[in-house]
Amino acid sequence: MAYITEPTMQELLWTWLTDQGYEVWGEVSLSGNGIIDLVGYLSSVDSYIGIELKDVGEMGPEEFQKESALVGNNEKISKPNPERENYNRPWEQLARYQSTNKFDKLYFGSQEPDLALNNASSHYVEELYADLPMDPSFVGGIKIPNIFDHNQITIERDAISSNRDSMPAVSIMTEPWIQHQVWNAIPGTKIREAVLPNQTTRTVSRIDIMSFIGSLNPTDVYYNQPDEKIIGVEVKGEDGIPGKKEAVQTQLKQYLESGAITHLSLAVPETVRAEAEEILQIDTLNEVGLHIVDQDGSARIIEEPSFVPLKYDGLRTRYGNCIDIGWGRYESPTKDTDREYASIFDMAQSF
Repeated sequence: MAYITEPTMQELLWTWLTDQGYEVWGEVSLSGNGIIDLVGYLSSVDSYIGIELKDVGEMGPEEFQKESALVGNNEKISKPNPERENYNRPWEQLARYQSTNKFDKLYFGSQEPDLALNNASSHYVEELYADLPMDPSFVGGIKIPNIFDHNQITIERDAISSNRDSMPAVSIMTEPWIQHQVWNAIPGTKIREAVLPNQTTRTVSRIDIMSFIGSLNPTDVYYNQPDEKIIGVEVKGEDGIPGKKEAVQTQLKQYLESGAITHLSLAVPETVRAEAEEILQIDTLNEVGLHIVDQDGSARIIEEPSFVPLKYDGLRTRYGNCIDIGWGRYESPTKDTDREYASIFDMAQSF
């Protein structure tokens, strides 16, 4: 089973919640109590829910995260081991979120939510809730099994309602909100925070959205381009463009030169369209397309991206491990451990 990164889980669950009738926002600040991954509002019952997400690798200690980053051709991602995992980590955030009294219900979401939920009776978690009017049993669990079908998401344990006395401050036109509208609009099988080589630092960069057209296997795309594609989209919210022209240009140029995508676009809100068009008016960014998102959430293509040859299908870390373009330490669902990469980018250091 290929593990799903937290940003990809966020998009899948966002879509699922929308299908259930919720209005949804991402990365919502809770006034000094952290930033929760998703907030949903169901107007029919005037109910706010909050959801904290974690992929399996994030719930382990530092040495587990380091080990899981070393996946290569002949290695498998380490499976969770309760004897060395720290499943208290999500509870540190969940307790803070519950202390705000901004949610009717609070959920924890993961591929394997029970890994954390079953640890709710630990002494450490009990201490976190010692001064709260609710206990860990109030937290529900949501399972997000794979990247292919958000309809397979299930509520493994329903949350218990608590007494909300305020509401979270939410807004649209933020980067997470724009990302989700673009996620819904572009075709293909998509992942978030996809891995690209950085030619300057010889390490990796992460692009907001990557979509695979034709095959999820970068080697297949390499041999069948341009019919098969790896599309990259960098997304900026209203505050991500003004005054940052040169920084965004440098970022887009770096992605174009990565050799790990066949098409690249910039996506922004309609409110900063003029600034985005100015950013793209340099010769080194002629191949970059432009997506615009309106306040009603509709996304449209203003400029189609041009084809850029895919140069690499794999990355080799300084440990000698080979990993897929885009997928990084999270194995491609179609990965064949016996296949040979067509063209490998050698990094000076691991990530």
